Amino acid sequence: MTAGMAASFVCLAWKKIKPGGRIGFVLPLTAAFSDSWNDARKMIVREFKEIVAIAKAGSKGGAEALSADTHMGEMLLVATRKEKEDDVASTSIVKCVTLRRMPRHHGEAGEFGRSVKKALAAMRDDGYPVLAGDEELGQVATMLPNGGEPWSHLGVLHADLALFAKRIADSGVLPGEGGDMRFRCPMTMLDDLFEVGPTHHLIGHLPERDKCGAYALYPITRRAEIRGSNRALWKASASEQRCLVVDPTHKGTLWNGAIAKRIRGKTGRCHYARGMRWTSQALLVASTKTKVLGGSGWTSLLHRDANVCCAFALWANSILGLITHWTQGGRTQLGRARTQVGAIHAMPCPDLSKLSAAALKKAAGAFEELSSLPLRPACQAHVDENRARIDAAVIAMLGLPKKRASEAVEVLREWWCAEPTVHGDNKTALHLLEEAGLAGAILDETNRR
Repeated sequence: MTAGMAASFVCLAWKKIKPGGRIGFVLPLTAAFSDSWNDARKMIVREFKEIVAIAKAGSKGGAEALSADTHMGEMLLVATRKEKEDDVASTSIVKCVTLRRMPRHHGEAGEFGRSVKKALAAMRDDGYPVLAGDEELGQVATMLPNGGEPWSHLGVLHADLALFAKRIADSGVLPGEGGDMRFRCPMTMLDDLFEVGPTHHLIGHLPERDKCGAYALYPITRRAEIRGSNRALWKASASEQRCLVVDPTHKGTLWNGAIAKRIRGKTGRCHYARGMRWTSQALLVASTKTKVLGGSGWTSLLHRDANVCCAFALWANSILGLITHWTQGGRTQLGRARTQVGAIHAMPCPDLSKLSAAALKKAAGAFEELSSLPLRPACQAHVDENRARIDAAVIAMLGLPKKRASEAVEVLREWWCAEPTVHGDNKTALHLLEEAGLAGAILDETNRR
């Protein structure tokens, strides 16, 4: 296990608890999403049954923490160890309970517990509301994990969004009113489509930071220096990086020749965001006109076919790509999705290399046409006309029926942008949701706080 002491105590409980015995833990929310918890999650769904994970949508820690002395997003995990007659080789269902708010006092906590228990008993395969009188406290959604994959349903208030997002990420299927719509290429992992570039520790360091890597990196301050050797897209800038094509941010001078030799040629035009802030950043994948290194904010993706890179940039910045990333990325910080490099390797995506040469050429043409259009922050996708144009290009690229897929994608935009983990209580985002008639109780609850 690589997730620290919390994972060790969960494994210790598995060893100590008798078959049929129950465990209950307050864990950091990273337990549900971080790739460092993959082995622990795999063990939990293999060795336990009746697994219930409980968290608040958009948990900010602090007063909302489940334990008294922490200031992090947390979750409650309850499970029963499998007995001898149970199939220990099979994976157990995880019931993810997402609350709209935390209880304010002990008496209310008891009512929350009874409401959750009642919802768990009543639900079947799909989502089910957690009700206490006239108030909807949250939602329960079930998922059957594939080994140690993230528990993507946890923290999602709209149960259908959780179910639809998982089908997109797992199977390349877009559900719609007229039936399922399947992508014309299968889903794969990003690591199978691209060579993932080196980490920033190998690339180099800024002057004021600890010395490491191949290069000492300095900010590019003149446009005349954008082109040159040892350029890097080092940092993310929400204000400057709003179009699909961006400029490198740093230039490097040689620091360690041996490391420079190791990473020679590990440059690309396609770069994946390490820490996505939904409330301010517009791009999940940025493209550069020339091949450059990545950095602390971006990880370079290498592919010999430039058309595949263009197609992937469209996919990643469409609502389908954003939602797929959201199912895998962490939700421990409100309105953010910090992604470890290991999770980038395992990120689901369409195998765009399986598209025909004609389809890839058409996608590259669409990318060129859209590359200079400014985009709103990702959480404002439901009112972003340029993002909708990217969605239309991806629908055509994946061979989906235009009218039905466009209607389904429009619904997904609204569901996703209304999620607390996406809008992050951002005032502008909430105002836009209110104008679109999507805020409702979300805005009211935020104002009460």
